[in-house]
Amino acid sequence: MRPFVLAIVALTCAAIGSTQAAVTPYYSAASFNAALGTTPSVETYESGSPNQQIGQGQTFNGLTYTFSNGTFGASNPIGRIDTLYNGFGAQTLAAFRSPNTLGEAPNESVFYPGESVTVTFPKPVYAVGVYFNGINDPSVGITQPGDYFIKTSNGDVVPNIFNPTFGSNNSLPKFQSLFFVGLVSDTPFTSATFGASPNAVAGFNLDNLSSAATTVIPEPASCLVLGGLLAGGLAYRRRKSRAAL
Repeated sequence: MRPFVLAIVALTCAAIGSTQAAVTPYYSAASFNAALGTTPSVETYESGSPNQQIGQGQTFNGLTYTFSNGTFGASNPIGRIDTLYNGFGAQTLAAFRSPNTLGEAPNESVFYPGESVTVTFPKPVYAVGVYFNGINDPSVGITQPGDYFIKTSNGDVVPNIFNPTFGSNNSLPKFQSLFFVGLVSDTPFTSATFGASPNAVAGFNLDNLSSAATTVIPEPASCLVLGGLLAGGLAYRRRKSRAAL
């Protein structure tokens, strides 16, 4: 009987390990929050100082940031707390560049097309969402489907629709250029990458980065629990059989 039980455990664990995670995309913050059933943690970037730098691999409010290499002639992009671009409140996450070969001052730069920001969370999460500030001006350009993306180890979201909304930064004209992108996974993950396609019509800055932590038992632990239950059941059956003799 024991080999049979072990075989069942092995097959079940193999099935668990081979199951592909399911990722559901969201393009509305209201729909995203409703799907969670809980209040997410939201990084608004309001606690930082204006133009405060967030270095490569640095942790800010519990989130660790990794920035992609510079493109389009700019090198060494790292993060900074921005007050110049559209967002909610007064501050967002944008880029600091040194040197900057595109004519922008170091404190006047967004992440360019082809660049990305990876955020590592302090504990596994099952949901993440963010507002990309893009461009929505017919005289300059309009953000297109596929311009921005979120990538995780469980799956990616490349929006094919957008619902632009206005920001609330009182120091700026009111632009309808904020685009929400989010995902909910049935399997936890530890990091997410936010970026723009190399062919995007514009770069981006980020605001209101939301995440929801999970307490799901990791797969190896699930296998141990399953094995323990089966082994316990087998032992009980043996004791019952002996008592009947």
